Amino acid sequence: MEKKVERDVAKTTEAFNSWFAEKMPERQGLHVENLEAPQATGFSSETILFTLVWTEDGGKKTERAVARLKPSTTDVQVFPFYDIKLQYEIMRILGEKTNVPVPPMLGYEPDESIIGDEFYCMDFVEGIIPTDKPPYHTAGWVPELSVEDRERLWNSGLDAMCLVHKLDFKALGIDFLPCGKDGDTHMVTHLKYWDHFFEWGMEGREHPICRRAQKWLWDNGPTDEEDERIIWGDSRLANQIFSKDLECIAVIDWEMARIGSPVEDLGFWIFMDRVFSEGLGSERLEGLPDRAATIARWQEKTGLEARHVQYYEVWAAYRFSLLMGRVGIAMHLQGILPEESDFEVNNFASGLLEKMLNEEV
Repeated sequence: MEKKVERDVAKTTEAFNSWFAEKMPERQGLHVENLEAPQATGFSSETILFTLVWTEDGGKKTERAVARLKPSTTDVQVFPFYDIKLQYEIMRILGEKTNVPVPPMLGYEPDESIIGDEFYCMDFVEGIIPTDKPPYHTAGWVPELSVEDRERLWNSGLDAMCLVHKLDFKALGIDFLPCGKDGDTHMVTHLKYWDHFFEWGMEGREHPICRRAQKWLWDNGPTDEEDERIIWGDSRLANQIFSKDLECIAVIDWEMARIGSPVEDLGFWIFMDRVFSEGLGSERLEGLPDRAATIARWQEKTGLEARHVQYYEVWAAYRFSLLMGRVGIAMHLQGILPEESDFEVNNFASGLLEKMLNEEV
């Protein structure tokens, strides 16, 4: 699920040369080489890869780097609002003040005139990613691991997420994330956001399965006071980078970060693994800890109680189904899907959501 993008490599390289020279004047002769602007990139944000080159102590130094760009207003948007500065700031603070593994930040630029869009830059983290395109249950390097190493991979990723949930966001100054407002709880505020996303994202098309889930979520939301922590948002193995010895060395993709119950991340983690196995009709890989073991380890590592996990699993399925619906509409508008396709309402995510709702009611 990618979109086609076109970027002038020479002009972007020249712009980055000037930008980095101003940001890092201590690096003699600093310039950009090997800039790659992939023709196909994710729908929510464009990524550019490049190498920084400079002279230090008479020798040549190089450093691979990444730029993440705010989606252009001329593109089909996946989210109604996209705060790329928020992503930069949370990773910058986590990298500077905590033991959560994130890529080192190099700088943020709000001026869209530099390369055409607002952006931030960070170090490229060398490692391996358990991809969901293709899903790690059926392809890539994860199936080649031993059963013991798969367990190690899963637990390392889960433990890195747990580090996020142990943080005091107020003490860290991470009080700029979306949270409860106008007297509403964090969950009610977020439900209202996704009500808006439903109508905006589906552009008038009905989604019966998501509509059913929407009502269930409003009717069955937690009523007791919950823990208030940083929520990573897009919590899944595919958004983590691992070393060769299967240690999680970077937690990435913070575009859905907010304040609320950390069990939301746990539910999303469990669901995303399920949807890319069961949702696609595939067997889950042997060795990956099951739901009960995952919940138990999360509680042990965070010291928190995993309340309302089933609710947050349905919540994850609802949001991911709406995101797939929005991506389906974007693919229609860009001519990627044929007109007769109903992918936006009937796909692997909405199918699993329907099954989960049937189990819950």
